Amino acid sequence: MLHRLATAALFVALLSAAAPAMAQDVADLNNKAVQLTKAGEFMEAIEIWLGLVEKVDPEYEYLWAFHLNIGRAFHKLLDPAPAWWHLTRSAELNPAHKKTLKWLDEVETALGKGHVKVTVKGFSPGTRVRFIHGKKEQWYPAPFTWWFKPGSHKLTARAEGYKGKDIDIVVNSKSTEVELYLKKDRKRGTIIFTVEPREAAVYLNKKQVGSGGFHGNVDEGSHVIDVKLDGYKDHFWGVHVSAGSRIKEHVVLIPTEVPPPPVSNGDVKPAGAPAWKWILAGSSVAAALAGGMTFYIAAGNATDERDAITAKYNLGQGISASEEATVQGEWDQRISDEVTPWVTTSYVLWGYAGVTAIASAILLYPDLTADSPKAASAWVSPMYVPDGAGVCGGVSF
Repeated sequence: MLHRLATAALFVALLSAAAPAMAQDVADLNNKAVQLTKAGEFMEAIEIWLGLVEKVDPEYEYLWAFHLNIGRAFHKLLDPAPAWWHLTRSAELNPAHKKTLKWLDEVETALGKGHVKVTVKGFSPGTRVRFIHGKKEQWYPAPFTWWFKPGSHKLTARAEGYKGKDIDIVVNSKSTEVELYLKKDRKRGTIIFTVEPREAAVYLNKKQVGSGGFHGNVDEGSHVIDVKLDGYKDHFWGVHVSAGSRIKEHVVLIPTEVPPPPVSNGDVKPAGAPAWKWILAGSSVAAALAGGMTFYIAAGNATDERDAITAKYNLGQGISASEEATVQGEWDQRISDEVTPWVTTSYVLWGYAGVTAIASAILLYPDLTADSPKAASAWVSPMYVPDGAGVCGGVSF
């Protein structure tokens, strides 16, 4: 809990520190632009202010001042069209600033003597029009109003999902609107679809496109292919195509009347092996692991007993002949009590694991080879050996 609170506090502190740092950066850039205007380098100052307009939040309290400074700088450069546009934005953001309204009126009066006020409309959603101010690109969202000199103008228009283009417009004294049309940017992919039998009719989005298959380019998005042929079940395939993708599909139609499978003269055996055989095989693995664990315990106990005997009789310093018999007897007793039972158990488990592994392999083999031309059969029988007993088995195939 404490570390989460500390992390949250650190995050808030970083945000608090970042806000003044950003504000200082904006202030420094604004001061630099002001100094450039005092030196007569108006276009360089405009480029800085245009960058700030893009950088700050739309709700930034001094955004109106940046637009005001840009408009005044364009006015100094005798470029009244962008001056009017930015002064208009400033007045919209801060209508109480009287000087902005005064300067806007002066610029609009000057524009009326040699320019035509035109509304630029974009019929594609999100259309933007580019103007170059010095070295700085500035995109203006359509619709917007601009003052053009009569004559030909080239506008660069862009919109998300549409092909951008350079558009030539002609403005005269009677012009009031310019309409910009962009073509949809069609992103396409390829479908290669084949079907058997080749006589089957193929429909793409409910429109027949041939028989036996379809190979062509389609628009990005989801599409549906239907396949129909008398005597066969209809086939439906839905596919999503992304731009530049190449999708292949092959289909074999299913007859409406499927002949029954041939009847076997022999006994029908269920597929796969019975569960008890797999359980037997699994128990051999479990027994082998348990045997390893018990042997590990035995080895650990032997080490512990050795250390105990060594410490008790101080064997590092040597012992007398009379003590040796005592130590040996106690050692044998400790091994008998703490080690031998575990070793015996591990041998029993390993023996069981070996027997069940062999038995399960013999028992599973016929089931796993039942699909072969000649199925295997297995047999198992007890086997007596000197000092013990075991099993033997075999597989016939």
